[in-house]
Amino acid sequence: MKRQQKSAFGLTSFSTVCVMLALSLGLTTLGTTPFYENASPSQTEVGQADTVEVAVTDQNLTVPSSLTADSIAFVVSNEGEQPHGFALSGPVDKALVNELAPGEQQVVTTELKAGSYVAYCPLVDGVEAEFDVE
Repeated sequence: MKRQQKSAFGLTSFSTVCVMLALSLGLTTLGTTPFYENASPSQTEVGQADTVEVAVTDQNLTVPSSLTADSIAFVVSNEGEQPHGFALSGPVDKALVNELAPGEQQVVTTELKAGSYVAYCPLVDGVEAEFDVE
């Protein structure tokens, strides 16, 4: 029986080729940006949820004044100069985004029940907006 020759790492030549191929495929994608990272909200997969734009600045937070009770995909953008978060207080209390650096955007999906809500930044006092869910 012929014995297979092993490389310096203890791999057969076939195994070495497989490992090198896998590494080369992986290394070619390391420097690229994932398709979803720079996606606009309309390109972001949010399933059956309604998409709602939220802009957080250092002085205020903008959200539509009225929404429909359903699954909502909040597209939260930090347009301020400091880190911001996004949370809800109302029939459903949730911290949805703990911290976004300036210029960052994050999509978060949640179920909202009917009622009055306050959307706010938990990191900066006074950055809030009220809205109703019908």
